[in-house]
Amino acid sequence: MNDRKRYSEKNVPAKRRLKWQVKVLLAAIVLVIVIALVVLLLSLAGGTTINKNASSADSSIAQDSSDISTSGPASEELSSESGALSKNASSKASSKAKSSAAASSKKADTSFTGNAESVLPDSSLTPEWAAKELDMWYLYYVDFDNRMPENYVPPVVKINTKYTRNSGFEFDSRCVDQLRRLLNDANNSGVDLFVYSPYRTYASQKTIYNNRVNEIKNKGKSQAEAEIEAAKRIMPPGCSEHNLGLALDFNIASDSFTGTKPCKWLMEHAADYGFIMSYPKDKVHLTKVDYESWHYRYVGVDHAKRMKAKNMCLLEYRQFLTSIKNGK
Repeated sequence: MNDRKRYSEKNVPAKRRLKWQVKVLLAAIVLVIVIALVVLLLSLAGGTTINKNASSADSSIAQDSSDISTSGPASEELSSESGALSKNASSKASSKAKSSAAASSKKADTSFTGNAESVLPDSSLTPEWAAKELDMWYLYYVDFDNRMPENYVPPVVKINTKYTRNSGFEFDSRCVDQLRRLLNDANNSGVDLFVYSPYRTYASQKTIYNNRVNEIKNKGKSQAEAEIEAAKRIMPPGCSEHNLGLALDFNIASDSFTGTKPCKWLMEHAADYGFIMSYPKDKVHLTKVDYESWHYRYVGVDHAKRMKAKNMCLLEYRQFLTSIKNGK
């Protein structure tokens, strides 16, 4: 009995150590489980945050896209352009893919994209349509008898310097894309065409015109005679299409442009992009401006093609639309 008691007492420390080791092991297991749970919870929380941020970003992008698609240019005093711009904006997205596909399928050195818009037949032109078009910004007419307001400033943007000789050149933002296409297609077809003189402010036009008047006066002409002579090539401020932001001179404002490859290309293709020669040789008696083979302005594709087919300058064409408006 005493031997058994002594054996039991002898093994007490060993049993205590075993119990302590078991407790330590259990504690370690519990700690590992706790750490794993914490890591799992943090991981789940992080994923939720990322999803929320992604959703927020998507919502922000969607909102930005909505803002961009619904915003339009500032309204203009001279026309009811906002309705036409809304139409163009709504159709732009649907036509973008078609335009890209058409452009990519063409050979750069032999063809041009132009604009496939067809001309409406005269029989479909209604008085309501004519009245609306006559008030549109792209058909606004200026000359000696139709001066624009001195404070009028069109919505111009910078022209890509790829096709200019001046980094500060500007053109109307509503048709600058058509100008870009025209220049791009001409140059891709091997025609060296570039912008020589586009938009001019009222003040710059006044300076150019007055300088020309003074040059003529110095040759012995009176003020009145000098003003009339100067206006045959440089319109007074407020009378020039350059002030509208819709017109430009190509390559060089000189008779030397006539008959050149760029001149011939424009005469054949400019209407496909909505541009017309403002002062044709056979219309001098109407425009009161000398023939300028280098000067073109934007009127829209449908109108440009119809004017070309009918051999009309803008003054004649507006009279044609006015007759339709009046039911004649």
